[in-house]
Amino acid sequence: MIKTSRILLALLLCLFSAVPLAYAKDETAYDRVLKSGTLRCGYMAADPYLIKDANTGAMTGIAYDYVQELGKWLDLKIEWAEEIGFGDIAASVDSGRIDAICVPLWANPGRAKVVDFVTPITYQIVEAYVRADDTRFDNENIDKLNNENIKISCIDGEMSAIIAGEDYPRAKAACLPQSSPFSDVMMNVTNGKADVAFVTPSVVTAFNKQNTSKLKKIILTHPIRTFPESLVVARGNDDLRRMLDHTTQFLINSGKIDQIINKHAKSPDDFKLTAKPYQETE
Repeated sequence: MIKTSRILLALLLCLFSAVPLAYAKDETAYDRVLKSGTLRCGYMAADPYLIKDANTGAMTGIAYDYVQELGKWLDLKIEWAEEIGFGDIAASVDSGRIDAICVPLWANPGRAKVVDFVTPITYQIVEAYVRADDTRFDNENIDKLNNENIKISCIDGEMSAIIAGEDYPRAKAACLPQSSPFSDVMMNVTNGKADVAFVTPSVVTAFNKQNTSKLKKIILTHPIRTFPESLVVARGNDDLRRMLDHTTQFLINSGKIDQIINKHAKSPDDFKLTAKPYQETE
């Protein structure tokens, strides 16, 4: 009887000692960032958001300055850990390999289903651009794009490919691999491999300054799309998102974000700056 009681007691001790392990809270991205003192960033290189020197690896651009400011005020080291493709956005943050995508991306319904967005630092419009000598779409004849003889330059998984499929399903999507530099999207238009590209004014301004073959905008009453531009975290990482939200709003209110954008913008009209959440009165 005594032996049986000891066995039962041992089993009960094992059971209760296992309870804390069974209910132990998994470490979140927020916990991991604070514990390590490091925000591990995924990124895509695109002028003027993030420019990476091929020889030295040094980075510059809007995203670099913005995220370094986040690190400064949050007392975090910023580690630019991994370059990712547009189709790997959700997988990269879900896997835990990185804590956030640290280049502002366009918030749209498709992405909102699988990731979460930080407070936007700016808004971007998407316009349709063609070769400088292409007059087929003048006078707002953009409906002519929806034609099986038209090729739309894009990158797999990126917004230009989504716009092509949604708005111009009859046209052919001439999409490049995800690892392709965004300049190749515009280059395919200038060299005749495609007819049109859906890109932002800031990207085209930089492209036109660096290339003899230019792109021009199809003049329209309204832009093709308007998107907020935000950093990305995994869905469910509310504590990390809120920390980045509040710090980003602090940088917006202080005027720091406007300074960073104006420093790197190639043209005054490249970005739509965020409005302050208050109105000053005398």
